[in-house]
Amino acid sequence: MYALKKCLLKFLPKALLILLLPSVTDATYFFGYPIYPYLGADFQFREISLDKGQGDNIFASQFHQGQLYTGVRFLEYFGLELTFSKSNIKNEARVFGGNNVVLGAFIPAAGPTEAHQSHAEFKSFSANVIGFYPIPFDKRCRTELIGSIGVARSHPKFIDDLTSLNGIPLDVPQNFTFDKRRTILRLMTGLQYKLTHNIGLRGSISFEDTSRFNTFKSNQPGNIRIISLKDSFIFGLGIYTNTSKL
Repeated sequence: MYALKKCLLKFLPKALLILLLPSVTDATYFFGYPIYPYLGADFQFREISLDKGQGDNIFASQFHQGQLYTGVRFLEYFGLELTFSKSNIKNEARVFGGNNVVLGAFIPAAGPTEAHQSHAEFKSFSANVIGFYPIPFDKRCRTELIGSIGVARSHPKFIDDLTSLNGIPLDVPQNFTFDKRRTILRLMTGLQYKLTHNIGLRGSISFEDTSRFNTFKSNQPGNIRIISLKDSFIFGLGIYTNTSKL
């Protein structure tokens, strides 16, 4: 499975560069209906918050990410779309004294000063049903409203290392890893504009129900630390290519 994923990640960017060239390929047909495949890439900005005292003061809440998507469009107004996105890695360094709540654990007033190093990133696969609606005032029908509903296999990964107490480095940093996958709701809406029959621009806003992860615990035995995620909002802008003559 890992080898297949690695191969796909190497292949898809090359395929995208090739397909972004204007295509004259005719649509394929399925039971007599034309089907138009398409492929695209977005640059995205992800905003996600964590609950107070349960990760908000440790981990980053804003990420840049790239998204690749592919789909088929049929019956003019509908389609099916698959996406894969991966964020950048955000590292943070924080120091906490008494009267702070860190990963769900309260540090008393006379408690130790803790130094933390954190790492956070996101990956997500999704499958969606997507709709297209030409905007009436655009006589050349180049501008379309789009919207989709689907499910995402989301994989947020948060790692925190407790590196020192009262300024004294720990010989072995105490590691808290929050690593979980879950299938969640994904919604998207946006606009796309056809520059030609084969190339267009897409702007989108997506919602992922990452609050379904709710509270989950680290893998550190005997020292329970928790984080709690809120929902994600993702803003994207990119380019797509297709075989549509619509």
